[in-house]
Amino acid sequence: MLRRYQLLGLRFDRIEPGFVDAFTGDPALRRQVDDEPAPVPADLAEEARLLRAELAGAGGATAGALTAARSEFLAAHLRALECSARRFAGEDIGFVDEVRAYFDVEIAMGDTQVYAQAHRRLAEALPGRGPLAERLEAHRRATVIPAEKLPAAVEAFSSALRDRVRDRFPLPAAETVTY
Repeated sequence: MLRRYQLLGLRFDRIEPGFVDAFTGDPALRRQVDDEPAPVPADLAEEARLLRAELAGAGGATAGALTAARSEFLAAHLRALECSARRFAGEDIGFVDEVRAYFDVEIAMGDTQVYAQAHRRLAEALPGRGPLAERLEAHRRATVIPAEKLPAAVEAFSSALRDRVRDRFPLPAAETVTY
């Protein structure tokens, strides 16, 4: 089961390079996947679904005698992988379903009065006239640091933080941070 899970993840990496950001398992598995024909997203979705069913059917215990927490962790990953594969296959997945699959949370529309109140407070806080969306965008543009000024801004911010920390905690005299 766990070997199939690793192979599944490595096959995703063939569709979307970088999907697997670290793999410390058996290098032979990576070579095996690299030598296979390109994976088909719908097949990956089915494999994720089958592995999740197998995991649930095993009552959380597979050949490796997984703990309940580890089984839940794998089941959540398999749900997310199945959703990703369905998206890669071109399937239209609703936002609420996608959030549930990726993050294991339920979202729902909130109270529109709460949103209206937040918009009123934001409109009061943002200067100027005109539509709120335009004023918010103008505010965001005004806070952008041009790329050429970013290194100096980061250094100044870091220096100010260092001074505040030094007031409370002893720092080595030669302490430096490089960004």
